[in-house]
Amino acid sequence: MNRAFAALLSSCFVGALGCSTSAPTQTSETAGGTGARAKGEEGAMGKPSTSRETALKEASEFGMIGILGTGTGEGFGSGHGRLGGAHQQDAPVAVRTGEWDDNASLAEFRRVLANSQSLPIEPLDVSVRRTLVARDSAGKPLAGCPIMISDGQGSTITLRTRSSGRALLFPKAERLAGTLTATLRCGGNSASASIDTRADDGTVRLDGREPRDPPTSTIDVAFALDTTGSMSEEITALRSTLQAVAARAVDVRVGLVEYKDRVDEFTTRVYPMTRSIPALSEKISLIAASGGGDYPEAMNVGLHDAITKLEWNDSAPARLLFVIGDAPPHPLDHDPSYADSARLAAHQGIQIFSVAASGMDEFGQIVFRQIAQYTGGTELFVLRGGAGPESTGGGDPIKSSGGTQTQYRSGNLDALVLEKIARARKALEQDPLTNP
Repeated sequence: MNRAFAALLSSCFVGALGCSTSAPTQTSETAGGTGARAKGEEGAMGKPSTSRETALKEASEFGMIGILGTGTGEGFGSGHGRLGGAHQQDAPVAVRTGEWDDNASLAEFRRVLANSQSLPIEPLDVSVRRTLVARDSAGKPLAGCPIMISDGQGSTITLRTRSSGRALLFPKAERLAGTLTATLRCGGNSASASIDTRADDGTVRLDGREPRDPPTSTIDVAFALDTTGSMSEEITALRSTLQAVAARAVDVRVGLVEYKDRVDEFTTRVYPMTRSIPALSEKISLIAASGGGDYPEAMNVGLHDAITKLEWNDSAPARLLFVIGDAPPHPLDHDPSYADSARLAAHQGIQIFSVAASGMDEFGQIVFRQIAQYTGGTELFVLRGGAGPESTGGGDPIKSSGGTQTQYRSGNLDALVLEKIARARKALEQDPLTNP
């Protein structure tokens, strides 16, 4: 990936975040190894089988799309979700990035998974989905609230709502069977509902009878970053991003997990959640892009540690995790299961946004889509050639998205990432039944 991409990534949070200062700690020793390796090319994940009309209808019903069109600035771009065509930020070169929301076109994603069984993907059965919606007496979202789900066989899980007051439930992936019971208890509000799982999709309302307690303003934002030999520009970019964060005054905590590979001197290093951005930035300046050896990396471990070793704030109305890498995980052997980590993230209300850098292969693309889709996030992918002439390929969006995503939306990477923070805050004041 070229330096233009790194420069633009460094401006992702300009104008959106900001914090004060204190020092973080880290959990590992020094970085090990040197060397670099080239990443491979994407493969084809099959041809799309969903018509434009079908995909847009499904997206509209899920509440993830409004008006479609092309253009710049405010409004909707070409594809699912929000954001206009190409938003310009103060950056040397605009990195062209695509975004795909698999929950907005779930039928197609189910077909992609069915046609990818020859790959070593882990099972996350999304054939049945329920969108749980928690509201107070005024129709405001109940954010960060636990919802207990139980079946008739004694199995129970707990999901946590996002800032929108929503949580996604995939009963088969959670090993729940039959008619389910959802129970919400949040502040002075409580509600329960029965869930019939025979249909493949639906909405479950949990309406409280009291006004909600005022939500806290602090949002948790974390990164799980591949720091192997091909990722030096991204490391530099992250430090610049944190410097931009420190220049603003918005209530946010930021944390980081860097990951390498099992053969390196260390596998992961954790930089705890902190408001002390300058000190964290100084630590990141010491990170070396090194190691890796073979093509797959220890993404499973990095993802798991970001969810379990960062101290996420239970009262945060939004918990956002950006997983950034250009290589797939090792197929399941001694690593933690990425499917289990996705389930755990959903239980904790952590929304994953995966960022697939140029060169990600077919297996990696599907893994990144799985973990984002399951937690209600989206996949961001750098369009081939979108980071300038040095980036992989020639800007072909079909190959960039694995051959299935013909109705993605596009924009600059910084604008796409900034939007996640802004939408999380805005959702706190919107009715979760009508919020797109």
